[in-house]
Amino acid sequence: MSMRRMTMTAADQMSVGALPDAAAERRIVLTRWGQDVAVFDTAERWNETARSVKSVTEELVRHYTGLTTADTDHRSVADLCSRLGLDVDAVRERAHQLRRRFEDG
Repeated sequence: MSMRRMTMTAADQMSVGALPDAAAERRIVLTRWGQDVAVFDTAERWNETARSVKSVTEELVRHYTGLTTADTDHRSVADLCSRLGLDVDAVRERAHQLRRRFEDG
């Protein structure tokens, strides 16, 4: 999805009511001094993103905890990370860290 980058100064000059209209077209990333500081999006798109992240997160957890069953649609960790745009090596490393913490726990 394309995003519109907008400075805080430009956002300040818009009316509050114009931001939702602009976000309906595409997600807005507000910047200050060239750094991303906030995102303005529609509730529908936000909820869709949250559902997607939750679904893939649950699949990753099932995969790493060994709770998958024979009738589950098996996907590789790489496939799941690809769906979310995540670095598979970073996800694996974080899973190992959490497992060690849990086992030491």
